[in-house]
Amino acid sequence: DGRAAMEATAARDKALKDDKALGGLSAVSFKRLPLRQWDAWLDAKMPHPFFVKVDLDPTSPSGYGAAVDSAVDLLRGVPTAVPSGAFGGSEDWSLSKTGAVAVSARPPLDAAEAWTTNRHIYVQKSIPAGGEAAWAPGDDDALGLCLTASNPGYDTNPVFSPDGSQLAWLTMAGADYEADAVGICVHDFASGETRSVLRAERDWDFSPQDLLWSKDGRRLLFTADVRARRALCAVDA
Repeated sequence: DGRAAMEATAARDKALKDDKALGGLSAVSFKRLPLRQWDAWLDAKMPHPFFVKVDLDPTSPSGYGAAVDSAVDLLRGVPTAVPSGAFGGSEDWSLSKTGAVAVSARPPLDAAEAWTTNRHIYVQKSIPAGGEAAWAPGDDDALGLCLTASNPGYDTNPVFSPDGSQLAWLTMAGADYEADAVGICVHDFASGETRSVLRAERDWDFSPQDLLWSKDGRRLLFTADVRARRALCAVDA
C-alpha cells in the first residue's frame, strides 16, 4: 500500500547515508550517465509525485486529514524522475477535473540521457489504482500515452484546460541544449489532434514560461522575459 511504499523509500534513503551499512566507504559508483546536472548530483534517487485523498478534519492542525495507506504513485514505480533534473517542480505534472494525469518525464532509463534534453508529455486517463507497472527497458508505455513521441526536444509544463478536454504544454524542438526557443502546443482529446498555438521563433521572438489556462478555457496565459522585463502575456487556445 501507500504507507509501505513510503516506508520502503525512507529506508533506502537512510541506507544511502548510513556509514556503517556502507562499510565506511565515501565514494559513489555510477553505472550510467549523466552524473550531475548543474549543481545537483543525479544519484539513485528518483522523485515521484504521489496522490492521496484528503478529507476535512477539524481536529487536525491543518484542517485536513489523509489516509496515507491509500497514497498512489502516479508513475507506478517506473524508473524516471518527476520532477526532473535540477530545476523541476510541481509544474512537471497536472491533474484534470476528470481525474486524468499528465506528466513531463524523460523516457525511463534513457540510454541517451546524458546527450539529450529530451522529455515527453505522458497522459493517463485516470489516477492509477496503485501498485507498480510491469516495465522493461525500452518500454515507456507504463507512463501512459505519449503525446510528443515525434518531438526529440524538451516538452514540459503540462496543464489541463478547466474542463479537462485539452492539454497545453511548453515545447522546444532542439534536443541538444536547454536554451532553445520555447513554443506552446495544445492537444485536443476529442479529436486526438495536437496543434501549435505559438511557434517558437516564427510567431514570436520570446519564450513563454509559467503556462496557465484562462477560466473560460479560451486563452492561455503565460509570462515571458521581454526586453529586460517580465511580461504577462496571452494567446488564443
